[in-house]
Amino acid sequence: MTENSLTEEAAARSGQGTSARAASMSTTNISNGGGERRRPFVNLALRFSAAAVVLGGLMAGVAGPAHATGVPSIPRAPHITVHAISVNLVNWTPAAGFGSRSPGWYIDGSGIVHLQGAAKRFSSAGSSANVLGTLPPAARPSRNVYVVVHTWAGTYADVGIGKNGQIDMIGARPPAVTDYTFVSLEGITFKR
Repeated sequence: MTENSLTEEAAARSGQGTSARAASMSTTNISNGGGERRRPFVNLALRFSAAAVVLGGLMAGVAGPAHATGVPSIPRAPHITVHAISVNLVNWTPAAGFGSRSPGWYIDGSGIVHLQGAAKRFSSAGSSANVLGTLPPAARPSRNVYVVVHTWAGTYADVGIGKNGQIDMIGARPPAVTDYTFVSLEGITFKR
């Protein structure tokens, strides 16, 4: 098949006759060093590209004034309220220092509970010395949750969060070091 027969076949499939095809597109002569060949679809492709750019610009204007100016709008995050965790003040302080926040929690839009902040144990006396604090019923897990957290001087500790909301430090086994001078709650997440 020649290029002209392909063009005529495409025009016939689209319902256009040869005269309609000739009226709707022009041909481009391209010098090939030894002669010229005709490319009827080059100008048509350029016309479609230009139309797409114009149409795309018109559609962007429909989306709103921010898009019409070329500046994309940024979706705003929902407002999140952080609630304080009730810290065991007999043994712990919510002022852990080093620029950390007080222990807190919030629930995101997917129902995931997030803990944040840090606490510091200042006394290991008493039976509740390893209880950092208690979460309120709205933030309690439906099952016991166990996580590893960062503590002072590059050490780590295990934490258990019970269905009753109690946040318990699980003591390290020797020879590991237990140091609750700084206990981070950052990054703890769980489904209620």
